[in-house]
Amino acid sequence: MIARSMGAAALLVMGGSLTGTMLYGQPEPVIPEAGLRDVKDHPEKEGWVITPGKGWQKAIPRYDENDRKHYLGKLYDEMNIPQSVHLKGPEQKRNLFGLKWLDYYLVGGEEEEAWEFVDSLGEGYISFRIFYSTDKSISRKLGLDWLTVILKRPHENSRRYRYVVNEKGVGMVILEKQQYPFYAEKDGYSLSIHPYLGSISDVETRQLVEVILEALAGNQKFGYFPKRAQIIEKRNRLSSGERSRIIHDMKDLNKSMSPSARRALYKYWEEMVKKLNAESILKEAPKRETLPNPCRGIGTVTWIKKHMNIPFTPEQGNDGKHVDGITGTFFVRKGEREYPVEYMIAHLSSRDLAMSVLFSMQARKAVDAATEEEDIERVAEMTRVHPGLVGDYDLCLNPVLNDLGIPIPDSEQAWICFVRGNTAVMLKSLDLKVSVLPLAKTIDEALKKAVELYETPEVVR
Repeated sequence: MIARSMGAAALLVMGGSLTGTMLYGQPEPVIPEAGLRDVKDHPEKEGWVITPGKGWQKAIPRYDENDRKHYLGKLYDEMNIPQSVHLKGPEQKRNLFGLKWLDYYLVGGEEEEAWEFVDSLGEGYISFRIFYSTDKSISRKLGLDWLTVILKRPHENSRRYRYVVNEKGVGMVILEKQQYPFYAEKDGYSLSIHPYLGSISDVETRQLVEVILEALAGNQKFGYFPKRAQIIEKRNRLSSGERSRIIHDMKDLNKSMSPSARRALYKYWEEMVKKLNAESILKEAPKRETLPNPCRGIGTVTWIKKHMNIPFTPEQGNDGKHVDGITGTFFVRKGEREYPVEYMIAHLSSRDLAMSVLFSMQARKAVDAATEEEDIERVAEMTRVHPGLVGDYDLCLNPVLNDLGIPIPDSEQAWICFVRGNTAVMLKSLDLKVSVLPLAKTIDEALKKAVELYETPEVVR
């Protein structure tokens, strides 16, 4: 069952009526038996409800026009359009399961009537029902009947709804202050919507509604991930307690990241961020989690042995089972010598965590507890923020001067820390005349391919 059930749509479907459960913590009222009762007796009034499990089913409105007008009040007048507007039928009855937009996936079980946008962990953000008719007035009545049930409640009547049409021609019934949509329509399709207030912004909710209507009409191509969505939907159908336990286990790094890497994850990052005036960068970093990290395993011991022809010694206690993070030392040849390059990689669950670890990595092994404040100040002064050398975001060094005041060649690239996706990487040469950029690019290219593969749709339509 959908994690946060949407209220019942006030309609009659061939074969039985739909009833709901809870909304805002209150029992869903039973839909009154007034209105049309048999689809086959009123073919001129029929439309469709489009469900995840049973697809397109014929349906008719349950309220008569007088009841609808009574309960919608001023909203009914705002939505004034001709009673009958006939449209060309849909070219294709589209299956929306697995549609992905931003970090949201569209799912719905075989026994469900409502669809739901969830994240990769199965947490829901908005649920809705879909209706269609070649007669725009029938589609509208089907979609509005659920809103009519909501407006019958005194605590809902205290809210002010209004009808707006945006620049894309999408009509929406929204809350006047919070701007969340509860109904939307375009091209003969209508949606009765239950946004999970507080879990998602009103802006993103309106954008998701537009995406659904565009996908239904076939006006724009979108990426679909039906196989991945099946896995995500199973998480969504779990109780919140069961889902929380699974997510906790997936986020537990005690076995999948080496102790030396775990200890270094968040040390000094706050101090470094403040010294570099990078608070806004952390604030803007996305917090939504993806588990497991799509790059998991890349850059760790087994991967290095298989893909990199360069000497590497893992730090003690780092081995092949640590697929989410390790520490160790590469040995980079320059001329006749090999130079040690300290290395750390950490696969995290979100971008904001990876960004925090990035700033911690810049201070790693460069700060002594006895002289912490002075050392952090020194490292911050050495640091150049986001030179754009590698990754989605990176840190390197400002040119380092030798004893004669002359910049050491390649010293800017002797330290590079970067983030790609939700993964943070550190490379630090102990000799400032050795560039670690080629090494960074090799690892970053593998991370980039993994992120791109994860984002490549299984189907585009």
